[in-house]
Parts: sequence; structure tokens; C-alpha cells
Amino acid sequence: MENNGIFRKDYLYKLNDLKDVNVIKVVTGMRRSGKSTLLQQFSQQLKNDSQNVIEYNFEDLQNKKYLNDIELLNHEIESKLTNEKNYIFFDEIQKIEGFEELVDSLFIKTNTDIYITGSNAKLLSGELATLLSGRYVEIKMFPYSFKEFKQAIGNVDSDDDLLYLYMQIGSLPEVSNMYTNSVEQIGLYIKNVYDTIVNKDLIERHAINGPENFEKVTNFVYDSIGSEISSNNISNALASVNINISKDTVEKYLYYLEQSYIFLKSNRYDIKGKNILKTLPKYYAMDTGMRQILLGKDRGSDLGHLLENIVYIELLRRGNQVNVGKIDSNEVDFICKDINGYTIYYQVSLTVLDEKTLEHELRPLQKIKDNNEKILLTLDKGEFSHNGIKQKNVIKWLLE
Repeated sequence: MENNGIFRKDYLYKLNDLKDVNVIKVVTGMRRSGKSTLLQQFSQQLKNDSQNVIEYNFEDLQNKKYLNDIELLNHEIESKLTNEKNYIFFDEIQKIEGFEELVDSLFIKTNTDIYITGSNAKLLSGELATLLSGRYVEIKMFPYSFKEFKQAIGNVDSDDDLLYLYMQIGSLPEVSNMYTNSVEQIGLYIKNVYDTIVNKDLIERHAINGPENFEKVTNFVYDSIGSEISSNNISNALASVNINISKDTVEKYLYYLEQSYIFLKSNRYDIKGKNILKTLPKYYAMDTGMRQILLGKDRGSDLGHLLENIVYIELLRRGNQVNVGKIDSNEVDFICKDINGYTIYYQVSLTVLDEKTLEHELRPLQKIKDNNEKILLTLDKGEFSHNGIKQKNVIKWLLE
């Protein structure tokens, strides 16, 4: 059960803006990130306005009869249509065999407005995208932002403590309901969400043999967030401890993990050459709590990588295109382009109170000779300027 107490205004605004626009609204994101709750909140809003709403959640067992029978489902929906506008909601529609044809058939009617969710990126990489080219809008849904997490948790001793808590238990909406529970209970919930994604969406769907090897690859990537990795070096590293998984198999597993939104891949961008590099991308966890639980990490460990992970997800959440930057032999944590093509460069560090650390973090930004904004995010208090490079407190930035 997802947290129903937080109205996720940004996403609701998007749905309201798209209401009655002649496109299919496709809400995508990791399981338990709040997609079902969003649809429930929006459909309730429509019902309050006396609109005709038709809803199906395909994780509900009572809808199992439709999974391999779209004609039965289509017939039932047709019987519920009125002459007025009909708002049709399909939750986890990828479970329906042949759902693409069903959606297309309903979409061409003049009195329907269709909203669907899915927990697998494959939803929009196959026949649906081909059938509905130019006729759908994707709304990418993320788990709670730090700002939403704070709203859900309520008062704590300090925002610093809250950020450490956010790093450790993560951003899944239901977890914020459980934060006063024992660490064991929170861990069991997160592990259950992970197991559901892996077993239902990946191992069963893709008929993966040897799930223990799949878990080894997953744990390796979790342990390497924010580091440059490839299928080849993962395969070699595992081989060094007598775990033999081919490069091609690792590549396949990485693709599956991306498809389920467990990880997000950020490619490297050569700032001088102005091109995307095809090797050594970085991977970031959609939810840091899932990473901490699965790896058994203690509070206080890997804080630098966790902070970088949280900034990366926040930049995506704000609608940006984000790559890792390279300039000469130096690395810029993130090159961020908004929908208008405006570029901002970001460096992320726990603290730069040490002069050598400050020099190290500023060096890559100083090498960039264009006039785009350059920002250094740290946990240090206050805001400073280093010859035009802005240093900001990351907690204040996350709460903007």
C-alpha cells in the first residue's frame, strides 16, 4: 500500500494539464514509486467532478481473467462507455497480452481519454510506441524527492539528520510511513519490493537461468554507483572471485535492470569534443534505501556516492537530460540540459572545507571555458562564489 497522504502536486498538475488532450498519458516508473496512488488521486478528482471513470488494476486478482483475453476486456469496457467523455485508467497494463491493440482501439474513439501505467521501460520500446507514435505523452514518475520525503516524515531534529535518513531508508513512498518502525521491518518491506521486481518482472519474464548470478551482477552495480563500469570489467571482476558470467550475459542483465528502473545509466560526455562517449557509463540506483538494504551497508558508509546518487535522481526528476562530463583527464559529475537546451555543470562533494579538496572539486569546472552556470553542491553551510563558480548547500538546493 503506497502512502496516500501526500498529494504529489507536480505529477497531478501534469495530468490536469493533459486532461482531454488527444494523447494517451503513459505514467512510467519503478514499482511502488507511487504510480497507482497518482492514478487513484486523479481518478477520484474526476469522480468528484461527476465524470465517467473506468478503472482496471491488473495486479488485482479479480482482473486476472483479462490477462490473456483482450476481447473480453474490450467488450466489458465498451459496455461501460457513455456518450459523454470517458476516462479510462489501466494500471500495470504491460501484464495484458496484446494490450497495444486494445489501447489503440480505444484511443481512436472520440469520447475516450486514456491513462496507463507500467513498471517496465519496455512498455514504450516496442509495439505500443510504434502503434501510437506521436500520440502518447510519457510522464516519468520517481519515488519521493527529498522535499516530499520531508513533507511525509514531518518534524525531525534537523534537515541534516533527515538527509542521512533519506539516504539510508530511501525514497519509496510507503517507507516514509514506516520510518518509526524497526530497521528490520523497513528492510523486509524494501527487500520484498526488490524481490517482486526481480522475480516477476525480470527472472520470470526473461526466463533467466541461475538467478544467483543475476544477483551477483546486481550487487556489483549497487556497490559501484557513481563509478565508471562496463559489462567487460564486471565480468572480469566476478571471474577473479571464481564467478564466471560472460560479458554478453552481464550486458543483458544490465539492460534488464535498466528496463525495470532499478538502475539508471548515465553516459559520459566529452565537453571539448562535444560528443557522447560509448564506453564506461555510470549507473545510479533509483532508490538508495534498496541499495543499502541489499548490500547490508551501515549508516555513515559511502555517503559521498549516496549524495551524488541523490543529486543525479533529483536532476532527472526536475526534467533535465543528465550526463557525466569529461574534460581532458578530469571529470565533471553532471552536465545538465533542461528542455530549453540551457546547460548547467554540477560538482557534488560532502565537504570542501579542506583547501585541497576544494581545489580538486573546482579544477574540472575551471577548465570549462564556456559561460554556462557552474555549481558546486556540498553539505557545508552557506553560499560562496569561487570566481563565478557558485557553491551551494545541497540540502537547501534539494528543498528548492
